[in-house]
Amino acid sequence: METLDSHPDIRYDYRMLVADYVLNEFYRPFTRICGGLGAFSRVQCHGSPTDLIAAYGSVDVPESEAILHEEGQDLFRCCGLHAHRGLLHGR
Repeated sequence: METLDSHPDIRYDYRMLVADYVLNEFYRPFTRICGGLGAFSRVQCHGSPTDLIAAYGSVDVPESEAILHEEGQDLFRCCGLHAHRGLLHGR
């Protein structure tokens, strides 16, 4: 029985398709709906099957778990800061 592991190009295409759907059919519409209602979208994007930077940039208030890490490796603060300033994806 063949699996996606035996076809890395198909697996890649599948993951890109899922990532596009998650961004364009959930995060971005959710943010538009919230804005239309006078609210902000708050989403914890980590763990989503999509590009995390694009996902964090698609919402108004990106959230994350508190993770202990080495100093200078604060990815989540970076994502939140850039999304807040509208620097991701022209927002």
